[in-house]
Amino acid sequence: MNSVKFWGGGEQWFLQSAAALRDRGHEVHVAGRRGGVFLARNSDAGLPTLGLRLQSDASVLDVLRIRRWLLQHRPACVLCNFPRDIRIAGTAARSVPGTTVIWVMGVNLLRDRWRDRFWIRHCVDRLVVPSVFLANELKALPYISPTQIEVLPIGLDQTRWLRPGAADVQSARQSLKVPDGPIVGIFARLDPRKGHEHLLAAWPNIVRVVPSAHLWIVGSGPEEERLRALADSHGDRIRFWGFVPDVRTLMSAVDLVVQPSLYEAFGITLLEAMASCRPIVCTAVGGMGEVVDGKCAVIVPPSNPESLGKAIVELLKDPGRSERMGTSGRQRFEARFTLNRMIDRLEAIVQAPRH
Repeated sequence: MNSVKFWGGGEQWFLQSAAALRDRGHEVHVAGRRGGVFLARNSDAGLPTLGLRLQSDASVLDVLRIRRWLLQHRPACVLCNFPRDIRIAGTAARSVPGTTVIWVMGVNLLRDRWRDRFWIRHCVDRLVVPSVFLANELKALPYISPTQIEVLPIGLDQTRWLRPGAADVQSARQSLKVPDGPIVGIFARLDPRKGHEHLLAAWPNIVRVVPSAHLWIVGSGPEEERLRALADSHGDRIRFWGFVPDVRTLMSAVDLVVQPSLYEAFGITLLEAMASCRPIVCTAVGGMGEVVDGKCAVIVPPSNPESLGKAIVELLKDPGRSERMGTSGRQRFEARFTLNRMIDRLEAIVQAPRH
């Protein structure tokens, strides 16, 4: 179940995982907002759906509708993505014995407050998180038992994220009409926690050393207007792409990927860069150190434009090192972060007996 109004990484994870479990022989249904993007995107996967009104955080009609569905299908478990999903589906599941409720959480949404304690204790059996970092954040809350938490790193589909060859890179750059010069790409929601402003602060020093460099900012969000103003004042050769639903072509066309986040529970963009054989510059925050290592990424302190700019310049001026890092990233992706590996673990989680 996913009650969100927009499309993002969590929604992609849910539908991708649902389709993969279906392909392994499980019966999988998806529930979401009627007329919303989550169920609309499901049309490609063709999974059975349950449309909900979701007009409030405690919709009695939705609780009753889910309860009827649970009694009819008797699922092994219900996976939820947001607090509203837990409040509605969790309430319904508690009146249907034997239904396990799993909260798949990509960012810590809990605090030490009575309502969070109530919902965790009464409606959640297990929590699934993508990193040890996030697991430790949750374990610090007194009402969560460590035995409730499962760490499940995110995986990408190798059949979609093929290793790009030189011809693929050239084709991508030609199709996008890429200008001469190296391209630095940041692929992230335009949000304060993603650290765009520190990359923009570093940009004048970067182009001073590498005058032909270009910066591509891929994503949308509440910070767009402010970041555009910063871009105008901090340098040129900067392009805002807006939201791009499939970034594979753009990712193949850039020379390196930057993730200057101030907080990051995991960092799926890092996986996409690794799968695309792109070298990475990222910050030492959150769970990103569990995704990359020193062979595929240069890791710098957060909120430090000087260190960030220096690392970017060093890679732009050393194509050989960048290529080696891209190759190492692809190898790390194939060894640790494929969809099949993730679904193996998810399958074990959903089939595990309820605590």
